[in-house]
Amino acid sequence: MSHVTEYDRKPVFSQYHRADMETIKSIKENGIEKLLGEVKNFRANEEMNRFIPEQARLAVSWVRLAKNEKLDVHVHPISSLYIICEGEAILLGDGV
Repeated sequence: MSHVTEYDRKPVFSQYHRADMETIKSIKENGIEKLLGEVKNFRANEEMNRFIPEQARLAVSWVRLAKNEKLDVHVHPISSLYIICEGEAILLGDGV
């Protein structure tokens, strides 16, 4: 009897380009449009979403602001983690 584990399978490799992903530039919060820069939601991409377990309750987005572009103040109704790769950010809130 043969037992195949996930380590015995050929790895899946896929390459995705940000330019091919849907872009969100604003949201409405309490009826007011809030500018977000350029947001790419990984879950919105069907192929990338396959790698994010549904039970993980994880949302991953790539956000880009142009030089000197500022993000409108807005609210995240969930806990959030930010990784700043270039530039700086001022985060408001209670840190919860």
